[in-house]
Amino acid sequence: MASAIQLYTLRDMDCSVPELLDRVAGAGFDGVEYAYRVPEADSEAVRTALDETGLAVPAAHVPVDALEDDLAATVEQYRSLRTERLVVPYLDSESFGTVERVRETARRLDGLADRLADHDYPLLYHNHDAEFADLDGRTAFDVLVEATDSVAFELDVGLATYAGVDAAAVIDSHADRIDLLHCTDTHVDAAEPAHAAFGTGDVDYDAVFDAAERAGIEWRIYENGSQDDPVGELDHAAERFLS
Repeated sequence: MASAIQLYTLRDMDCSVPELLDRVAGAGFDGVEYAYRVPEADSEAVRTALDETGLAVPAAHVPVDALEDDLAATVEQYRSLRTERLVVPYLDSESFGTVERVRETARRLDGLADRLADHDYPLLYHNHDAEFADLDGRTAFDVLVEATDSVAFELDVGLATYAGVDAAAVIDSHADRIDLLHCTDTHVDAAEPAHAAFGTGDVDYDAVFDAAERAGIEWRIYENGSQDDPVGELDHAAERFLS
């Protein structure tokens, strides 16, 4: 699998976006997942930095409102930044509270995915923990996967683990629908979901990566949004995540 880093992890790094990309490449990553600063950056400068570093852009996290309210402009913006996939990063927990609400959410995401397909862009959905609520013996995530056709998924491993499910088993069960692996670590006994530095939490990444290899997932994307030392975090990711 190729390795990328979600740039929200490095949102407080004191440098320009091109310099940020250069530091990510220097750490050994193959790509970046956009969030936060990059969409407002100069597209030409970003493209130049991508050319110089050789970084790919497997995906970007894009708020659902931006896609639903002004899809054409949003597509143009992210295409100019060489983004390969667009990812809805979050929907509120009420979207997964009942089987019928999950099916409504499925119709919403599939409709948006079909609109994006007209622009030759795939749409993915990124889970939090609410998607693994129990609904009559099945998780809301299982219902969502079954009820959708056009949207694919970026599985957030840490949030799935925090919700009490076996993330490797989720990958095995839905191997044909999970296109990206979002690699957060976490402590399952925390009062609320929060990130931990890779390898310091409770996620069994040996099992997760084995399942991802079986599934043929192309990219694993690292994130730790709960830290206040982006330089140290980049060094830690290079040492632990890329080893």
